[in-house]
Amino acid sequence: MKSPVISIVLILSLYNSMFSLDQNWGFEKRGISYYPRSAAWDSMWVHFDADTIRSDFAEISSLGCTYARIFIRHRVCGYDNSEQFHNFKQNFDTLLNIADSYNLKLNVVIFDAGKLDSIFNLTRAKAWIDSIVTPRKSDERILRWEIISEIERVCRDYGEDKVLKWYRSILPYLKRMKGVEQEATVSIGVSDSAENETNFYRFFTNLPDSCIPDVYGLVYAKYSFLFPAIYDKIKCIIGGAKKIFITEFMWDTCTKSELFQCDQYRNSFWYMHEAGVRDVCIWTLWDFIHKDLPELKEDKQHHYGLFRTDGS
Repeated sequence: MKSPVISIVLILSLYNSMFSLDQNWGFEKRGISYYPRSAAWDSMWVHFDADTIRSDFAEISSLGCTYARIFIRHRVCGYDNSEQFHNFKQNFDTLLNIADSYNLKLNVVIFDAGKLDSIFNLTRAKAWIDSIVTPRKSDERILRWEIISEIERVCRDYGEDKVLKWYRSILPYLKRMKGVEQEATVSIGVSDSAENETNFYRFFTNLPDSCIPDVYGLVYAKYSFLFPAIYDKIKCIIGGAKKIFITEFMWDTCTKSELFQCDQYRNSFWYMHEAGVRDVCIWTLWDFIHKDLPELKEDKQHHYGLFRTDGS
C-alpha cells in the first residue's frame, strides 16, 4: 500500500480501524469505487479481464469492504449496438459472480457522466434500464442503482431544466413502474467555486423524496476538516431522517504527499463517524496507468488510488 515509511503504521491502523468487523467507527457499508489499474473507464468493458477483476476484488474484500462501486459505460456496453450488449451482458454477469464469491455487493452506476446526448431520449433510456436493471431488480448481489453520476456536471453541460426533468421521469420508472427493490440514488459533487457551491446545495432541494443522495468529491472541499459543515448543511436541506452516503472522497498523491493523503482519510473517517455517517465509499483502489486514460489531462487524476500501479 502506498505510503512513505513514516506513515506505514498510520495507514495500517487506519484501515484496520475503518474496515475491521469489530471496529467502532459505525460504517455499516464500506465501499471502493473500482476500475482496473490498466483498463479504466471504457477500457474496463472493452478489454474485460475477469482474472484481473478477481484479483482486485480479493484485495477489496481483504480491506474489509462490503461493496464495490462500478460504472456501466453505456457508449461501449451496447446502448446502440446489440453485439456490444451481448458481450457486456456476459461480462456483467461474470462481474456479479466474482463480487459474490468475495461477499461483495455492487453499487452500479447506470449512466456515467460524459457524452450523454443519447440518454435524453426517454424511450431509449428506459429501454436501457429494461435491459440492465429490470432483470436484476431483486438481485441481492446488487446493493443499489446509481442512476447517473455527477449530475451537477451533466446539468452544466446539458442544462439543469432538461437534466432534472429527465431524472424525475427515470426515477419513478425505475422504482414504481418496474418495481426495482434496491435503493436508487444520484451522485452530487462538492465544489470549491462559490457559484458551484450554491448550485450544489440547490440540487438537494430539487431531488425527489424517494431519492437517496450520494455526495462525492470531498477532494474539492480541499481539506477533511470542512466535512462537518458541508454534511450538516446537506442534512438541514434534505431533512435529518433521510439517508445519505458519502462517496468518491479522495486526495491525490501527485500534488500532495502520501502522508497527507493518509492523514486526510483518517480525519475524514473520524468526522464521518462523529456525524453518524453509515455508508462510505473511497475513490479509488488503484492509481491509473497514464496511457490508458488519455482523456484525463491533469496528472493528479492518475494518483488518487490507495495503491500505486505496481501494487505497492
